[in-house]
Amino acid sequence: ILRAAHADHGFPATSVPFSMVFGPHNIIPDREQRMFRRIVDGRPVLVPGDGQTLLQLGHVDDQARALEQMMGKEITFGRRYNLTGREFVTRNQYVSTIAEVIGRPADVRFVPPALMEELWTGETLVEMGRAARVGLQTRSSAVDRRTDDPTAARARARTVQRFQLAQLVQHLAPNIHHWNRNTVFSIDRLRRDVGWEPAHTFATMAEDTYRWWHDAGLAADDVDWTFEDAIVELAAD
Repeated sequence: ILRAAHADHGFPATSVPFSMVFGPHNIIPDREQRMFRRIVDGRPVLVPGDGQTLLQLGHVDDQARALEQMMGKEITFGRRYNLTGREFVTRNQYVSTIAEVIGRPADVRFVPPALMEELWTGETLVEMGRAARVGLQTRSSAVDRRTDDPTAARARARTVQRFQLAQLVQHLAPNIHHWNRNTVFSIDRLRRDVGWEPAHTFATMAEDTYRWWHDAGLAADDVDWTFEDAIVELAAD
């Protein structure tokens, strides 16, 4: 609609879809903060498949600066820009980088592809445990909230499980991208048009965010591991 408004009437609209945001004060604690806790506590770190799926993250400060640099720039009007970090990593690199920042080994347990597929499609459902502090916020349209209908209730259970699986090693928009799909995006147009360049590497993102998490005392928060414990048992069978 906004792009049409620009084309038809010159409305100064710019579209900026984000990939995953990484950094202090993330409102989705089940992402990097939960990974910190797994490694600090010596918990199993469940990695889907062989861990070679690619993901791309951007630091919150870099992304805020990009938006600031775009504001009021006529060259951006009517255009669409991807906004994420400068590099992509595999799931294995994601885990190993965070473990190196923390200074402790990660107890990696690979979830076999066949089991991941069963869990992702909802063919196999496991106990969820206590709900996360932030629920299905990415695409509210993906969730049917009618719990009085058994079919709808099961569909909702599948969706909730899929979103929880996407936090084992954070994965973008699980209602759109399959569990083993690479999610990598070019930021070259944004670089070219406004001269923006991300300052952070993935390693410095992890360092900055872990420092904040540690200093904020969040390692003492209560965490429910019911869901992950159930998958550990299934993967061991």
